[in-house]
Parts: sequence; C-alpha cells; structure tokens
Amino acid sequence: MKHGNQSLLKVDESNSQEGYLTSKEAANYLNVAVKTLYNQKCNGVLGGYKFGKFLYFKQRELDELIERGRF
Repeated sequence: MKHGNQSLLKVDESNSQEGYLTSKEAANYLNVAVKTLYNQKCNGVLGGYKFGKFLYFKQRELDELIERGRF
C-alpha cells in the first residue's frame, strides 16, 4: 500500500511541474465551481487531459482562455 501512495505522489509532483492542475485546482484558479469547469469542458470551451481516472487542465491553456476573454 505504501508503494502505491508513493507512486501517486510522484504523478502529482510531475503534473504540477508540467503546469497541470487538478479539476479542483483549476476551478479555484478560475474562481468557478468544479461543476462549471466540467460543463465548460463538455461544451468544448476547455480542453482537459485524462490521466487514469483523473482529469487535469494545463494552467497555460487556462491563462490563454482568460486572455482571450473566453472564460
């Protein structure tokens, strides 16, 4: 079990280093509810990246959407 937790920590650390945000982090970053974030993804406004069963968003892409006024 300990080994599994260590693997998860490594995945989370590499994601944050690459500029990936979890759904909760991305929602906080955009100051919206997680449900709104999912709705925007389903409507094609946001892109997302699925790693296993988790959905991540690139902070750079979120910044670009904000700059273009799309979010």
